[in-house]
Amino acid sequence: MDLDSIYSQIEKLSIVELFEDPIKAGLTAMNAKLAEIQNKKSQAAVLSNKIITARGKALSLLNTSESIYGSKLSALMSSDERVRVGKSKDDRAALANSILKDEYEEVNDLRTKFQVLDTLRECIENCLHTIKTAKETISNQLRVIQMQIQIGEVNSSDFFEK
Repeated sequence: MDLDSIYSQIEKLSIVELFEDPIKAGLTAMNAKLAEIQNKKSQAAVLSNKIITARGKALSLLNTSESIYGSKLSALMSSDERVRVGKSKDDRAALANSILKDEYEEVNDLRTKFQVLDTLRECIENCLHTIKTAKETISNQLRVIQMQIQIGEVNSSDFFEK
């Protein structure tokens, strides 16, 4: 996953420009905007599924790595002569961690990857919320225009013929 590309996609999907004057824009433009929003929602949902899947895989790898690391650490702490020379528990843990340097770095790398994917998940959730809000706003605008037409405040030809 190219993170910069994903953040860029999320940013583009999150931008929804609404009409300042929906009556002036007309029904055709409003319907086109609703279709655009629905398209963005579909694209965001696909991206969200990819992020959720990647996050799940990363979490599984992280849990497995942490478990293996924890087992190796416990074994070293209890039986390895190089570790048992430490005077305190913290000293022994430091010695064991130095022996398990590669495993320790792998766990930290996986934690970082998981945190990045977690941040991406939050970003795509915000994007989906923004899209939902934009769709609701346009739907509300259409209801208000319909009421304005019903009470004669707006001429229907001003809205429908654009």
